[in-house]
Amino acid sequence: MAKRPRLVWLAWLVLAAFAGCSFDSRTLKVTDGPGGGDASGGTTSGASTSGGDASLAGKVGSSGSVGTAGSVSGEGGAGGAPGLAAGEACKADGDCASGPCLDGVCCAAACAGPCQSCSNAVTGKADGACESVQAGMDPHDDCAQGKDVCGLDGQCDGAGACRFAPPSTMCGMESCGADKYTPPAQCDGAGECAAPEAVSCSGHPCVGTRCAIPCTTTPDCPKGLYCDNKVCAPQKTSGVTCATADECASAVCNGEKVCCDKACDTTCNSCKQASTGQTDGKCAFVQAGLKHGSDCPGTAKCNAGATGVTPAPTCNGAGACAPTTDAPCNNYICDAATSSCKTQCAGATDCAKADYCAAGACKPKLVNGALCTAPAQCTSAICGGRCCASAPCVCPQPSTGNVLKNPGFDKDLASWTVEAGAATINWQPGTFMDGAGSYADANACAYSGAAYISEPDSNDSQTLWQCVPIALNTDYNFSAQMATLGGADAHCMLDLYQGPGCTGNVNNVADASWLNVAWSPGTNPTTFNSTFFVSAKVHCFVHAGGSFFIDDVYLTPAPNMY
Repeated sequence: MAKRPRLVWLAWLVLAAFAGCSFDSRTLKVTDGPGGGDASGGTTSGASTSGGDASLAGKVGSSGSVGTAGSVSGEGGAGGAPGLAAGEACKADGDCASGPCLDGVCCAAACAGPCQSCSNAVTGKADGACESVQAGMDPHDDCAQGKDVCGLDGQCDGAGACRFAPPSTMCGMESCGADKYTPPAQCDGAGECAAPEAVSCSGHPCVGTRCAIPCTTTPDCPKGLYCDNKVCAPQKTSGVTCATADECASAVCNGEKVCCDKACDTTCNSCKQASTGQTDGKCAFVQAGLKHGSDCPGTAKCNAGATGVTPAPTCNGAGACAPTTDAPCNNYICDAATSSCKTQCAGATDCAKADYCAAGACKPKLVNGALCTAPAQCTSAICGGRCCASAPCVCPQPSTGNVLKNPGFDKDLASWTVEAGAATINWQPGTFMDGAGSYADANACAYSGAAYISEPDSNDSQTLWQCVPIALNTDYNFSAQMATLGGADAHCMLDLYQGPGCTGNVNNVADASWLNVAWSPGTNPTTFNSTFFVSAKVHCFVHAGGSFFIDDVYLTPAPNMY
């Protein structure tokens, strides 16, 4: 590949110093210094919350109020997440806990030597390990190209140094004259042009640049030549393709049909750069993870439980076959037809036993209390809006049209506002049962709950309320389910406003009230048209001396309800 002259690099460094820039020679990138913007990315927003307690869980009779929402602010850093392990992808040294970030990978240790990298893409070894760059590559421009034919060729040699022109490089022409044949000169791989020894033509005439020495077999030819189509020809250097050992100056034509520097037909050994990462013609171990002919027989297959793929055997990088380790299919099963993990599902049979199929993807089955739409999604195989440990399981979820937030009080009073006052207003879990035998959830769902309002003195309680936008000229249904624990009747009222955010002229359109220890049905809504009103306020309270639960509030476009 083309190289930049050293003087050009020096000029860049000088310019960078005056421009307030820094230069990273190991990753070949220029990053802005203090005077410029951050080339790696902008500022990201973190999270730093503060505020009141939003859960407000407590026993009946204890007081509680909703705290204010905290602010969210903070600044993230540029680059990847700090503390990455060796072998993980990175953008800058600061991303890695193990060592520097080189070629987009965190190194296990310092790796600053020439022709070294931590990336499998250029070393052929495991990501994270500092290894020599494969022969024929130079990702960091460590090696300058020499002027001589046999000098440095601008590439790494596969052993952590810059490479001289390989032995197969011709550095002198063959010639014939005065009854002598001089084979073509070739580089010795150490930077020198090796002068070949002249061969006697034994009285045979020169034809072009060669002696016309007839032969039947190679022994008929002088040293350094072999019999090629009944005429003696110069033997080949290591790395050149061959058919027989006679053709090679090393007398070795291995099973890959390449002239090799030595015998190289043992398991997971090769003379090809593509297999070893070393120069063609040099016998070396096949790189880890690569197949090599029939050395490690076998093909990839699904394991016994179809939970993973047993990969095809490969070489281990040390001249032997590596033991195979199953690659898990995680949420999917292994497809026997392709001996690979499925990546999509048409049904549960394409998924692991602990998973279910949804929208073409296998997902882990849900634990009790999680939202669900079908029994197959639950580890318990029981679904009633939520996964349940046992039947009956009735945990209905609000319709998508319900404009109220947290209308079922599943975990807390989030999205609802508690007015200041003497009454107790808090959240109670669905597992709580009052003295009259009513659960604190309209459907006795153990994984949800309800709002609780109690006013022990002679005044009406303060309200629990929520303001939401509504559509113009739309029919809505409004109602709520309530259960009175004792005392006075409870109310959930609905007011409409002409202005956004519950401002401007107001009109009360509904009052859902209840005075019974059993839960109200919630199936007899007030239906109204919003006309020119644009926001609505639901506010619930109890009269003096009363207490009640409220659940499953809805403000939904008709004819739908909760």
